[in-house]
Amino acid sequence: MKTLLVLSLALGAATSALAQGQGRGTSETAPSAAQQVVEEIGLDRLTSTTSALRPADARNLSVLRQTGQGNQATIEQVSQGNGINQALIVQAGNANIADFYQYGNGNEANLTLQGNNNTSTVDQRGSNNTFDGRMVGNRNDVDVVQNGQNNRATLDVAGNNRRYPVLQVGDNNQLTQREAAGTTAPQGYGVEMRGNGIRLTIEQGRATP
Repeated sequence: MKTLLVLSLALGAATSALAQGQGRGTSETAPSAAQQVVEEIGLDRLTSTTSALRPADARNLSVLRQTGQGNQATIEQVSQGNGINQALIVQAGNANIADFYQYGNGNEANLTLQGNNNTSTVDQRGSNNTFDGRMVGNRNDVDVVQNGQNNRATLDVAGNNRRYPVLQVGDNNQLTQREAAGTTAPQGYGVEMRGNGIRLTIEQGRATP
């Protein structure tokens, strides 16, 4: 069963929008997708919006905020049970692209892109996988694949012209990665975690605010 529910929140007013296209909103740090929907749209309006969907469909929540020109976002959610899949995309800048794919139950992905010409793809397959990412800069590329259960990835990237492919295959893997701007930092690198219970932290200075 495939569900795509995208809610675009613009300047304090909630309006419906397609996931692919351009909207206008605030660039503030946003709360979780569930909080965003309930607080800014309201429970009554949310119930009305999803009344045509079956109960299982309504448990997939997506929130999209875009500020700038030429930004694109795609969200595809497929729930196989009662778990809530959540996706939150905030894009501030121009020509940023974000693609989210969630297959399973209880997956959550939050991404903030601040800059220009940044690209990010998040593919979650399994249950209870979490991705929390922030990219500040220009022409950065982050690709995250989580295949399994209870995998967690946190990326905080500040810089330009960098590429970070991340692969988590297995269960209970955890990655925390922080990259700060600077000429001595590498121009990206790949991380592959294959197995169960792997803990990996990469920190080369903290990313700038």
